[in-house]
Amino acid sequence: MPERLRKITLFFFCASIVTIGLSVSLSQGFLILAFLTSLFSSKTSGFWKEPVILIGILFFGWYLIDFVIHSFREGNFLTYSKIAFRSELKDIFLFIGLVLAWNLKKEEFPAILKTLNVLFWILLITGFVSSFSPVRLSRIVSDLYRESSNWKFTHPMGRIGGLSLYLPIGLMNTHLTFGGLLQFFFPLPVFLF
Repeated sequence: MPERLRKITLFFFCASIVTIGLSVSLSQGFLILAFLTSLFSSKTSGFWKEPVILIGILFFGWYLIDFVIHSFREGNFLTYSKIAFRSELKDIFLFIGLVLAWNLKKEEFPAILKTLNVLFWILLITGFVSSFSPVRLSRIVSDLYRESSNWKFTHPMGRIGGLSLYLPIGLMNTHLTFGGLLQFFFPLPVFLF
């Protein structure tokens, strides 16, 4: 049973990597599912003794304690929780990704590499398509092709002939998020060749 749970955890972790190019919220959902299944699966030896894991636990423990203190100071825990999760508190899920990645076995690395390859192509294709769209692709998808008064437009980059070009952002809401995801892949050619 623990080995089967480990495969389910790997599936959810791979799904979280692929879907980050489509939706950060969806990706975080898969990350949470991967973490929950990992609680009951086998761990690699010495996992809890690793300094990086211990430092991460201390850091994010402090992060959560700070959140609890501020929420009680605000007086309304539920309201503060909603505000916090809409801003930076969602970053706690990134720590879950660290824990899951650190616990991978060597034989699971090829699956992760294939998943990263799929993510790269998703980012490349959606980035290319978004270069020709004045409207953010994420808005078109979320509004199901209905016009909306709150659509955010992309930044124009210029024209080539009669064709307008826009700053590529893929399915992300900002060029910073899209650029950050792309920068994740820049070291790969250096280490692979």
